[in-house]
Amino acid sequence: MWVLEKYKLPRSRKLKSLIEVGLLDEESTLNLIVKPAQGILEYEQSAVDAKWQLSAGHPSLTQLLCSNIFRHCREKGIKNVTDNHVWLILETR
Repeated sequence: MWVLEKYKLPRSRKLKSLIEVGLLDEESTLNLIVKPAQGILEYEQSAVDAKWQLSAGHPSLTQLLCSNIFRHCREKGIKNVTDNHVWLILETR
């Protein structure tokens, strides 16, 4: 499990607490990839599989991949995301 620390709370609440972040299952990862981009990007199954392979369900890694792919596709006018786009992001970013 990943553990993140909360920082920079208001001065009246100077607490440091831990948040455990577990891994996502495959269906939850799919939702994290596809739902936020619905109507903007279409993901081929190969792209979803590549992201799952790379992130292994880590929410922050999945989000980082999605953010970079979304930015790349927006800049290039790409509407249909393939696994090639996923691997390209790793090479260029």
